[in-house]
Amino acid sequence: SSTITVSGNWDSSAGTFTFGTSTVVIAATSTLTTPDVYSVSRFYDLTVNASITVTLGSGVGVQNVFTVTGTVTGASRYVGIGNQVTCQASPLVLGGSSRISGIAGILFRCNSNYNIPGAAYSDLYATTFSTANTIATLTGAITASAYIEVSAPGGSITFAAGANNITVNGPGSSGIYINVGSGSSVGALTFTTGV
Repeated sequence: SSTITVSGNWDSSAGTFTFGTSTVVIAATSTLTTPDVYSVSRFYDLTVNASITVTLGSGVGVQNVFTVTGTVTGASRYVGIGNQVTCQASPLVLGGSSRISGIAGILFRCNSNYNIPGAAYSDLYATTFSTANTIATLTGAITASAYIEVSAPGGSITFAAGANNITVNGPGSSGIYINVGSGSSVGALTFTTGV
């Protein structure tokens, strides 16, 4: 495992970066562009340092842990985390004054239990492709400016909010979508609307 610190733009769209178990640290305001969309991992661990802004030039896939202490933008870009593998307990780590609400959304695509940190998101997807039940646990209140989707194609998922608030503020087609797999069921759901 190695650490690669980048102090400028990252563009691997025309080549191949073999990530292994490396950590890529973005250390300066820059643009990050990879060959594919969020559904293919292009980094093992990816860190965005504090006090900088990284603009996504493409969707980005992170295999293991995505750590953000700065700001990530890219209005039509998604970040996929896990991409159908066993994830760390906390595959998204937010610290300091981190902001990720400037991107299109975060997609947790984990085949093991994982935590979702409290934060402001644009879109938030909690997904598993495992045939075993996967538990996605909120560790704080979340706000989505568009929508939240919980899905388990071919398996089952528990979206454990506990006492944490879930707020969806978006216009038009915003909402919470539950897409259960063939072996899943939806238990008691309570929705409260504010005035």
